Amino acid sequence: MAEVTRGERMRLWLRGESPEVLFALLFFGVDLITYFVTPFGSGHSLAWAAALCAGAALSGWRPIAAVMVVVLAVLGHLSVAVEDAGAAMFACVVPVMTLVSRRQWRAAAVATLSISCAVVIFTARFNLATWEEWASSLLGWVFVFALAAALGAALGQARRAGELEAQALVEAQRRQIAIDLHDNVSHDLSMIVMRVEQARLSDEVKPEDLAMISEAARRSSRYLRQMMTLLRVGEEHDPEVLDLDETLEASRSRLARRGFDVVLQAEPAPEEMPVAVGDALAKVAKEATNNVLRHGDWRQPCSIMLVQSAGRLELVVSNAVLPGQTARGNGLGLTGMQERMEGVGGRVEILESPRLWVLRASARF
Repeated sequence: MAEVTRGERMRLWLRGESPEVLFALLFFGVDLITYFVTPFGSGHSLAWAAALCAGAALSGWRPIAAVMVVVLAVLGHLSVAVEDAGAAMFACVVPVMTLVSRRQWRAAAVATLSISCAVVIFTARFNLATWEEWASSLLGWVFVFALAAALGAALGQARRAGELEAQALVEAQRRQIAIDLHDNVSHDLSMIVMRVEQARLSDEVKPEDLAMISEAARRSSRYLRQMMTLLRVGEEHDPEVLDLDETLEASRSRLARRGFDVVLQAEPAPEEMPVAVGDALAKVAKEATNNVLRHGDWRQPCSIMLVQSAGRLELVVSNAVLPGQTARGNGLGLTGMQERMEGVGGRVEILESPRLWVLRASARF
């Protein structure tokens, strides 16, 4: 499993119910300290404070039920001496914060109205004599509710940003799996079909054809089992990192075995080349080789070149195309090559004529 970074832990924390629980614990902790270290507070008031904070914590899971618990807990404070009411009273706005963060505007408005009525009834116990005192008290609570709404909006934005990032990661992982399936299983299956068709048309089964079909089938089966295991256990898909020099030599050998006259001109990969760049170019070379095997004319020369120039590494693959064939296929291979090179700041260019196909892939190192 991939290691979870501090930033990822923070995003998971924001997407969960932790903020509501934290606020509830904070308010109750203040009342708990007040109860033990000051002459203020009573066991009765502490019990109602616990109920109020429990309702606030509940809002992370069931905000509507939390509103009812909070209203009852605020009204329960009517049985508490005025001077014993502590910081837990401010926990009543936590459900409003949660509903705003989830963009449940109607529920947030009803919750604000309900809790406000309970707060006004509670405030009436302070024996406020003048309108100025009433206005000052109510404005204070308006500020508290406005602050809760602002915190809820910020919390909701953070949660939605985390969800969008998670969706983007899933989409990137899905594309990576699709590309790897195309690069591995699709090629092997195409090769098996071609070999079987050749055997059917010639009415002769060569031992080397059977060996190649068997090996390709085993390779595809092994890859699919690995992929299904990764998906089943929920681990991150981590494709194999390829060595550029080895991949180019393997591509030359594969083409030569199929009868292609291959010219390989490759300078050794520079030592300072990042691993990601080498891996991307190697996988592009592998997919280009698959393309040559599917659509190339084995009677014409094929070339693979790797050149360095001005801090750039360029891979060039060219081959003749069979009459009536197109080297583009279904477009999945080209899309995969473009995404791989773009991921390392490189680019892919395809030049195609009726009888010639040329691929250029380059990146800075």
